[in-house]
Amino acid sequence: MKRVVEVRREGKDDGRRALSPAPVLDGPDAQSDDAAIDEAGVLKMVGGDRGLLCEMIKLFVEDYPKRVTEITDALRRNDAEAVEFAAHAVKGAAMTLCAGRVAKWAVSIEKMGRDAELQSASAALAALEGELAQANAGLTRIAAA
Repeated sequence: MKRVVEVRREGKDDGRRALSPAPVLDGPDAQSDDAAIDEAGVLKMVGGDRGLLCEMIKLFVEDYPKRVTEITDALRRNDAEAVEFAAHAVKGAAMTLCAGRVAKWAVSIEKMGRDAELQSASAALAALEGELAQANAGLTRIAAA
């Protein structure tokens, strides 16, 4: 079964919001549960050019830790605009490499920054970091193939 898990925000009685998983979405474009990277999709995106793909992977692996640090630092400063900007960069790179779960969490954090609602952003960032680790492992495996 293929699925994509989205994040939605639910209001609490005290006015704060918390993250909760959204309903499972099935469909032909959904990633499988065990695939952090849609390998067929990313290979199609680069026209089967593994050299280009390896260069893209190298850039992503070098860049995403910097973006995570930017998000972390922005959260410490309560700088919603910087959170939005850094999450947007992660989202774009993740979408380019067909890392759907990374992109979903980055979209969530980007929206939190845009809406200046950062209460749940640290939890979302932790989830993003977990997905980034899985994507990194998948991309490393693809690059080595």
